Amino acid sequence: MALTDPFVLAQVIGILVFISSKGALLISNDLHMKNTLCAVLALSSVQYILLGEWFAFLTVLCASLRFLASNYYRQDSIMVVFIALFALLGWFSYQTPMDVLPMLGCAIITYGAFKLSQDHLRFAFILSSICWGTYNFIIGAYAAGLSDCVTFIIVIAALMKNSCTPDTFFAKNPFKQLNFSFSNK
Repeated sequence: MALTDPFVLAQVIGILVFISSKGALLISNDLHMKNTLCAVLALSSVQYILLGEWFAFLTVLCASLRFLASNYYRQDSIMVVFIALFALLGWFSYQTPMDVLPMLGCAIITYGAFKLSQDHLRFAFILSSICWGTYNFIIGAYAAGLSDCVTFIIVIAALMKNSCTPDTFFAKNPFKQLNFSFSNK
């Protein structure tokens, strides 16, 4: 097998995507992190084209465009369009109730990309990686599940690197931006 073989080239791109996506999560500047993730996801979409997976290509390309749009537009309407787009793509692939997990993961990170920043954005990445990791382990996509576990660990490390402890994180009240709280006051 030569490097020009589409399957081998797709695997090489997959390794580059894995390494660069995990590195992007350590970037503390939200704008730079989202731009890097946009580029990484665009590269990942090429991987899916080489593998002939057009549905995955469309989903990853939409995810790439989501990060690009969230850097320049913060309107709720654009966020809702992306959430609806991911729901529509999920509807076409829906087979069992557990297929809701990836849709939920996409909705969480889309909300985070448009509405949250700093530590709260990284918390959205944690929630999304839990949804995706659970889904990937259930369907037997163990490499993808491990990748989500690595994402979870790296985001926790990024939060710790930014000197965010659970006490300071929850003191900032991540639910305040959602306009609701769990207190009885």
